[in-house]
This record gives sequence, structure tokens and C-alpha cells, in this order.
Amino acid sequence: MTGLLLTAGATASGTITNVDGVRLLLSDGREAVDLSGIGHVLSIGHGLGELRDRIIADVSASLIPGSGRIARFESSERLAATVAEQWGDPYARSYFAPSGTDAVELAIQLALHIQTARGRSDRTTVLGMHDSYHGMSVAATSVAGHRSHRARLARVLIPWPKLPSFSEPTDVWNSAEIEDLFRSAAAVVFEPVGGTTSGALAPPDGILAMVTELAKRHGCLVIVDEVVTGFGRTGTEFVTAPGTADILVSGKWLGGGYVALCAVMLSSPLATEVNDQELPLRFTFANMSVACAVAGAVQDVVAERRLVSGAHRTGIALRTQISQEVSRRGLDAEVRGVGMLLAVEISVDNVETRMARLRSNAQKRNVVAMLGSRTTPSGAGKVHVMCTPPLDINDSEIDTIAATIVDLVND
Repeated sequence: MTGLLLTAGATASGTITNVDGVRLLLSDGREAVDLSGIGHVLSIGHGLGELRDRIIADVSASLIPGSGRIARFESSERLAATVAEQWGDPYARSYFAPSGTDAVELAIQLALHIQTARGRSDRTTVLGMHDSYHGMSVAATSVAGHRSHRARLARVLIPWPKLPSFSEPTDVWNSAEIEDLFRSAAAVVFEPVGGTTSGALAPPDGILAMVTELAKRHGCLVIVDEVVTGFGRTGTEFVTAPGTADILVSGKWLGGGYVALCAVMLSSPLATEVNDQELPLRFTFANMSVACAVAGAVQDVVAERRLVSGAHRTGIALRTQISQEVSRRGLDAEVRGVGMLLAVEISVDNVETRMARLRSNAQKRNVVAMLGSRTTPSGAGKVHVMCTPPLDINDSEIDTIAATIVDLVND
């Protein structure tokens, strides 16, 4: 019995007391295998004693109360400089929000504010894509395009138009109707690689460049949602190159699973444009000293251990091992993704039934997993198991992950 409210999709069936790579130690003495980095947030799985010591030291020096809404703290100033350097835009400016939902919501509000300041208050549309996810608020759900997530708020959603899914043919994008959407839009929001909602679905070659070019040609701001992909998961700090996005949102690996924190980053040109404006930045729990100190410690350790540079190589080894295991078992499944953001997806007749079975199997096997589903443009049902372990997994853990994820899908 617990006093906590938990998501209906949770596959963890015990209270976690410690973490050792992809092994989670539970309060009743059992061990669980973690395929998800405890919900996509755990960037470092080994040497946690050293990391905790660093966090404690940094927090001790930054244990200052107060709301970052009206005060500046050394730790938040330092973290803003760190993430700007990581993006490759040293003059970018950041605002640290408590969650990805908050960050996307804020990015949308900033875009609308900036268009109004430019004399374009008529631009009220925010474009999103099918099969996308950007958070749980009304605005974040309105800009997203996943059917089941939108269904729960359907009666209050903003009717913003949707661009095609990354799974649609490239020629769908080459139309006057698509370009017309950008002419009056305040912003476009997209993920460079999908997360749990789409199952690590990546865009066809050239699509992101086309979207960015269309947006910039018509004065539409580009918001890139790297909440899942950012801070090294794909083998680079960010998928989005400097000069591409006007606003970059990222966060799951920012705090490494220790604090709730997400960065909203304004590119240096946009930061200069709004420098003397009063911006809609009113979150009480933003830029908090302790949270920023913890995130700074996590980012320092990731850099010192050179974990990001190894993520691409480790991701290839992991994907190869999973693919070999799929082939060995004769399983009809697609293994896809980039770096440490992978998914194993299968076709199913009934999405709800198979999702329930996957969830039940994970609980029985003591597996912590993030599960997702989607419907293709042709109407086919797909379910997938995400594979997003920490950056520092070893060869033995790669073998464990591959066997576990294929067992789960094949059962």
C-alpha cells in the first residue's frame, strides 16, 4: 500500500532502495532489470558514490532558499553558462523550469510573446506533428499529435494544425498546403527524434532541414523539444546544431534523475532581441539554487568521465546486440533509434490488449520498462519497448538488456 499516486503505465512493482547500473535493488530484497534509465532520466549508473559526494559538496555550497523567479543564484548562473557551451552557442540564455511540460509550455508562451513584440499578434497558431509528445498541459497536449494522449483532453484542446508524422512518405511534405501553415504560425514545435510516444522514430533525411527552412522563410519561430534527446543521449550533447532552433528545450538527463529540472534555451540572436523586454517568466520554482547545483554536479561528472563521446559507440553495440537477439529468436520486430535512445517495435492486432500483456509480463519478470504504442498512417497498430539505459553501461549489461527486452516482447 502506498500513499503515492502512480501512473497506470508503471511497470516497477517495488520500492527502489539503490541503483547499480541497470540493476535496481528493491526494499523486499528483489532485484529488477531497468531498461529505461528509471524513466529516461538516469544518465550515470555506476560510480554513484563519487557522484553523490560531488552533489553533496555542491549542494552544501548552494543551500540557499528562495524563488528563482525574482532572484539569481551562483549555481543557476553557472549552469546557464554550462548548457550554453554544451549547445555550442555561448551567448544563449537559459531559464530552468521544474519539468518538460513546464518548459514546453513556457517556450510556447515565449514564442507568442515575441511575435506580439514583433507586431505580429495575429500569429496565434503553433504547429506540431503527428505521433509527437510534448507534455501534459493543455497547450503542450494541443501542440502534440499522439491520438491517445490527446483523447483525454479532447474537449479543451486548442485546434492547432498538425504537420505529417515522420513515418509518412517524404513527398507528403512537398505541398503548398504545408507551406501555407507556416505563413501565419507563431512557432513550430518538434522532436528531432521521438521518445516513448513514437518509439524513437527519426525523421527521413532532409525533413528537419526543410521544416526549419520553411519556418525561417516565413518568420515562424523554431522550438525544438530535446527533453528526451538532449545532454548526450544520442552521442552528441544535442541533436540540434547552433543556429537551427530559436528555442531549445531539454531536460531529462540534465539533472541525471536526482532533481526535476529542464532548460529553456533562447538562441543568442533571440536572446539579444528580447534583452530589454519583460518576459512571461513567472514560475515560482524556476532557477532554484539547489536544483541547479545538483544538475551542475551531474554535468561535471559526465564531462569528466567523457561519457557523451562514448554514447554513440555504446549505442551501436547495444543496438547490434538487440538486433542479433531478435534475429536469433526469429522475432518479427524492428530495432531502431540513435545512440542510447532505442526501441524494439512489433506489429499487433489489438494495441490495448498487447500493451496490457507487456505491462503484466514486465511486472512478473521484475523489469522496469517504458512502453508505448502508435498507429501508422495506414492504420496498423504498433507497440514498442523503449531502451534508454545510462551512458556508462558495460558489455555484460548490454547482454542483459538485449536478452531482457527480447524476452519481454517475445512473451
